[in-house]
Amino acid sequence: MVSRKTIKDYGFKSLNDYYDYIVDSEINGQRSQVIELIDTLSKIQAVEFIQWMKREGVQDPSIRQELELLTLKSLKK
Repeated sequence: MVSRKTIKDYGFKSLNDYYDYIVDSEINGQRSQVIELIDTLSKIQAVEFIQWMKREGVQDPSIRQELELLTLKSLKK
């Protein structure tokens, strides 16, 4: 679970900033970092992340699809 402390430690203001960080990490090719960040999400946060990507309109559909797949894979663990 991504706690308020974790968000603060990263210097973020909200969980949405953490979600942005996941997307930016994927864009920058930091796959292992992306997996680690996603694995830290609670199940509720993971579902919210998928909804956030659709709502916020992550521009590149291939990135959104890849992040959705990684998030769903993480939920199955």
